[in-house]
Order: sequence, then C-alpha cells, then structure tokens
Amino acid sequence: MSRKTLTALMKKKHEIGVFRRFAKVSGLPIIPESIEQPPEPEPDILCEIIGEGRVAFELTRIDDEAFRRMWVQMQEREAIQSGDGKGP
Repeated sequence: MSRKTLTALMKKKHEIGVFRRFAKVSGLPIIPESIEQPPEPEPDILCEIIGEGRVAFELTRIDDEAFRRMWVQMQEREAIQSGDGKGP
C-alpha cells in the first residue's frame, strides 16, 4: 500500500470518527446507521436526518482558539453522556 493511499485511509477514518462524535452531541436527529463516506469527489459524509432526508457534509479543519474550546467541551459532554468517567 502506498504512503498516499495510507494517508487517505487515515484521513477517512479520522473524518468518520469526528462526524460520529458530532452526530452524537449535535442534537440533530441523525440516523447513525446511515452515516457513510462516498468515494471522491463526493462530499466527505452522507447521512440521513429524520425529517430532512439524505444530507451531505463537507468537513474542514478550523484552527481557531474559540473552536478548540468548544470542541473540548463537546468531547467532555460526550464522555459524560457515555458514562466513561472521563468527564469533569
């Protein structure tokens, strides 16, 4: 497997993980089983939202301090909701 292919696979794995965490804490009625990653050049994520149908998401990286704080809080809420004891 080439380095480029391995990097692309790692990116896709990261994206799906980030989106699944987002889906859990977003409050959107996303059907978890519907989350998928179509091949390029399609959007990064396709899923079904109850009452909306199929929705596409394009992920991007934001390097902003306020966003980082919000992201940490979102992960803490997820930890509390899942009961893994990592929350505050």
